Formats: sequence, C-alpha cells, structure tokens
Amino acid sequence: DGSTWLNDMFEFDIDRGMWSNTPAQGIIPSGRSCPSWATHSGSIFLFGGYDGVHRMNDFHQFRMETRTWSTVRSAGQVPSPRY
Repeated sequence: DGSTWLNDMFEFDIDRGMWSNTPAQGIIPSGRSCPSWATHSGSIFLFGGYDGVHRMNDFHQFRMETRTWSTVRSAGQVPSPRY
C-alpha cells in the first residue's frame, strides 16, 4: 500500500508464471524506493535510493548464485545521494 519501505526481493519464474520471495543473506540493504539497478556477471548491483527521509548513495551487490548481499567498496569520488 506504499506506507512501508521494503527491502525484500522477488523473482519471477517465466516457465511456471509464478512469483516467489528470494531468500537472501549477508549485508542486506535497508528498505528504500527508487534505487538504480544494474546486472553484470551473475550479480545485481543496487545504488542509492530514498528511505522516506534521506537520499542515499550506498552501493550493494547481490550475487545471484549464492543469494548473498554485500557492500561494494569503490575508489574515487562517490556520486551524490540520489533517487
């Protein structure tokens, strides 16, 4: 209903036409809306978003094979918080 910030994740099985909750472990990102997403080499990357109070600029990786979240360390100037 949009009244709560979520940090759950779902996947869609195209062959069965069914949604299921994706079990995850590790350093799971906080609930947010409007993050930037990208995929690369079997991982999903999440950057930033909005938690209802703050714009964020944190960076996370979800390894699909192990269903594990981790924080991504990076070099250089981090982009400003955004959503």
